[in-house]
Parts: sequence; C-alpha cells; structure tokens
Amino acid sequence: MPKPGSQMRNILLLVLVALLALSFADTLSAQEEKNQEEIQKEEASETKKKEPSFPPPFCNFTISFPQEPDIQKICDKKNKARINCFEQARYTYTYTDGSKIDVRAICNRMTQDIYDHYSERVMDMTVKAMINRALMDHYETSYRAETNYKQAALVGEGKRNRKPTIFIAQLWIGQQSSLSVEAEMSNEKNKLADEVFSKLLKSIHYRKPIEDEGDSENKN
Repeated sequence: MPKPGSQMRNILLLVLVALLALSFADTLSAQEEKNQEEIQKEEASETKKKEPSFPPPFCNFTISFPQEPDIQKICDKKNKARINCFEQARYTYTYTDGSKIDVRAICNRMTQDIYDHYSERVMDMTVKAMINRALMDHYETSYRAETNYKQAALVGEGKRNRKPTIFIAQLWIGQQSSLSVEAEMSNEKNKLADEVFSKLLKSIHYRKPIEDEGDSENKN
C-alpha cells in the first residue's frame, strides 16, 4: 500500500505534466496562428503583385497581356498652354525565328461631349491615322455601336523592315474613357505567335470602371 506522501507526490506530478502539456499546446497553437497570419499576408502580397498595372481603374475597357507590360508616361508638349500626359502600356516579344509581337495601348478619360463627337466617320478617320498607311498593301476598317460603347477597327497587311506584317488599330469609346490599341505581328506563319496575338486582341472588352464600383459601394 503506497504511503500518503508518495501518493500526493504522484498526483502533483500528474497535474504538473498536464499543465506543461496545456502550456505547450497553447504555445503551439499561438505559433500556428502566427504562421497562418504570415502565410495570409504573403498570399495577399503576392495577389497584390499580380494585379495588372494596366488598364487604370477609371478605364471602361480591359485588356489582358501575356505578362506585365512596360508602362511609359508620354506627354504631348505641342500645346504649351496645356501639356497632356498619359500612360502607354507596351508589350513586345521576339521569337527565335524572328517573328515579333508589338502591342501598345492607351486609356484616357473623356467627357460626354467627346463621346458624342466620336461619330462613325470620326472614328474611321482616327483608326486610319493610327497606322502608317504607307506600310500597308491593303487594309479594311469596321465599326460597331453597342449600348455602352462604340468601337472602330482597322486590319491591314504589309511589310515592316521587309518582313510580312499584320497591322491592327482599334479605338474603343466609352462614356468615361477611351482605349486605343495599336498592334503588329510579323511572320504570321509562326503558330505560337499567332495564338498569343489573337488571344491578346480577343481579351479586349468593355467593363464597368472599378472607380465607379467603389463609389457605388461607398454610397450603400
């Protein structure tokens, strides 16, 4: 039969072990929670990094590049009284066979007056002016008007630096902004280049500006 003192020591030892186990579990739980918070912060940071820098939030249109485009600030200094600056997104890629894709896009704010000014005739003239017609053997233009936007396009074939080249010019006019796109692809026989080029152009579409969505949420 165990002595009373020995039995008490055993009980205290069991209680101590239990307390240590609980303390370790709490420490482990706190560490896991901290690790989870760090993982979530890293994931949020990665998500933020992946958010495209173009088009800007106010833009009525969106375009998906194969990778992050180069953004260049361009200023029109012809009118010294009012210098207009805008951002141009540019994606270029040259394949091993010399085929090249070159796409430039600009999104600018606009007012209702300017929207009304861009008739079918004006938009047709604009896309023709976007491409150097001396480079093209022939081209065709098109126009369509939808509920929220108008769009004109030019598709041409010719040569740049003696290489067969496809030329594309697109002008999208929304009530808050306009998107202009100039695109070229040399050597259309490269199937991969053709696929990337087509996918990029097909990605262009109308959207509700993100700024408007934020304003709508703040009003509710």
